[in-house]
Amino acid sequence: PKSGAVLERSPPTIEIKFEHPVRMTSVVVLAAAAQPERKLQFSPAESASTFTVTDPALAPGRNEIQWKALSRDGHVISGSLIMVIKPATP
Repeated sequence: PKSGAVLERSPPTIEIKFEHPVRMTSVVVLAAAAQPERKLQFSPAESASTFTVTDPALAPGRNEIQWKALSRDGHVISGSLIMVIKPATP
C-alpha cells in the first residue's frame, strides 16, 4: 500500500522502493495507541532498490513506518510511510 492508505486490516507485506540501490539499516513502526516503537524485519539484507517487510502486524489506528538506509555514497537517508488501519467493527 502507498503512504496515506486507509486499510481494513494490516497488509500482509509492505514494499519500500528506491530509485537507486541502498542498504536498509532499520525499519520500525510507531502506532498511535501509545505502544512502544517496534522493529520490523525486512529483506533482502544486502543492497537493493526494493525491500519487503513481511507481516508488519499494524495496529488499528495511525501507524508510521520509519526507515533508515545508507546510500551508495555512505550518507544516511530516512523517511516514513503512514498507514491507517480501520478499527474492527462488531
